[in-house]
Amino acid sequence: MSDALDPESTIVVVGASLAGLRAAEEIRHEGHTGPVVIVGDEIHTPYDRPPLSKQLLSGKWDVSRIHHHTPDRLDELGLDLHLGRRAVALDTDMRTVSCDDGDQLHYDGLVVATGAGARALPGTEGLGPVRTLRTLDDCLGIRSDLEAAGDDATVVVIGAGFIGSEVAATCHGMGATVTVVEALPTPLGRVLGNEMGEACAELHRSNGVTVLTGVGVDRVTDISGGAKAIRVHLADDTHLDCDLVVVGIGVVPSVGWLEGAGLSLDNGLVCDETLFALTGWWPLVTWLDGHIRRPASSCGWSTGPMPPKAVRRRPETCWPGRRAHSPTTPSRSSGPTSTSRRSRSSVFPGLMTRSSWSAARSTRESSSPSTDGVTVSGPSWASASPASSCPTGRCWLREPPSTRH
Repeated sequence: MSDALDPESTIVVVGASLAGLRAAEEIRHEGHTGPVVIVGDEIHTPYDRPPLSKQLLSGKWDVSRIHHHTPDRLDELGLDLHLGRRAVALDTDMRTVSCDDGDQLHYDGLVVATGAGARALPGTEGLGPVRTLRTLDDCLGIRSDLEAAGDDATVVVIGAGFIGSEVAATCHGMGATVTVVEALPTPLGRVLGNEMGEACAELHRSNGVTVLTGVGVDRVTDISGGAKAIRVHLADDTHLDCDLVVVGIGVVPSVGWLEGAGLSLDNGLVCDETLFALTGWWPLVTWLDGHIRRPASSCGWSTGPMPPKAVRRRPETCWPGRRAHSPTTPSRSSGPTSTSRRSRSSVFPGLMTRSSWSAARSTRESSSPSTDGVTVSGPSWASASPASSCPTGRCWLREPPSTRH
């Protein structure tokens, strides 16, 4: 059993998104004065992801508005930011993280917060304007493609989950003709149930978006020599020609760099109920549910801040390198299980409230497709219970703050 880390020791946080930033903040809050190194594969300082499919994509917000902290605030935290560098390997014996530029970073304590990457549609790698949406650069790329296509832009969105639905509503509000293709018979049926999923589909249709359900995508081909750039071939032998394809078919945990490190990987990094994978570790990827004793994971927006908050409640586990003597089971009200459920449902109000579509319609009528666009209402991310996250519950009916705590 390890002792607590020396306050002057080096802690490396791999992952420069919300979870990584909140972990670093909490480490400083708990009094750690030694080096705190954050490694992130994007060149951007930590930013808010939900606006990528809404306010930023539409052009209503500029990039500066989505960053979590100003440069001055980051300087106050005293963080050593290694941005634009990807972790490629881990050596737990030597306690080093290898980066794609050949550099090796030594750590005394390590936080794993690499999250997940967008799942690509097989066979579309490097194929014209076929994009996923996970990063700031992805968002700017989609917006650039829409602007290049002009006023008669046509978009095919593959996948009618949360991201696909948000992108479809935003692109339609910007003036594009949008078709959503969903392989399942009901959009969002697995997370919202068939009745609510069908209501979402009908809300899309009533606002001019074509929704095709129960049909898969066979392949995507380049037809850039014709009137449109891309042809989407469907499993029913029909096809859709478009200027842009946005793929929203889920995510893949970013744990490839942990292979060979002696850790248990199972759709994420497997941890115990105290979020330890090994003595000396405090990972933020996957945990063992203390109630149902099976692996559980979540990549929703509201999940990111929870591990630092849990650590604040559990002072005996606040430092990487110190395992609790007798781990306690997380409570239903604050543990990962309730957070996981809430993170899935809480994004719904921002997707589909009638006020969102009303705003989209009025903006479309009064704005240029390439400038002001539409701000689809964001959800109330601070919802305290699943009941307040349902379509009739509280949601933002105005522009939400760019930083949510």
